[in-house]
Amino acid sequence: MSLLQIIPILSLSNGIPIILLPLAFIVSLSMLKDFIEDYKRKKSDNEENSKKILVYRNERFVEAEWRSLRIGELIKVSKSKFQFKANKFVG
Repeated sequence: MSLLQIIPILSLSNGIPIILLPLAFIVSLSMLKDFIEDYKRKKSDNEENSKKILVYRNERFVEAEWRSLRIGELIKVSKSKFQFKANKFVG
């Protein structure tokens, strides 16, 4: 719409893109909100992935970070190690 407003024949505003400023403002606010949410999610993921877990490797359980787990590895989970509260994971 903003580009179409630049063409004087198609525009009601004589070629002045008056919708450009409000559109840019809304898009900028949306980008900022998404950036903040992504940053918080990344920080939370890094905290969770840094936690320690017991993994069965080389015929014994060794301590490793969550991020180093691979598909098919056996882990040892203790009953009191992790809790679930109100549909949120707390560990």
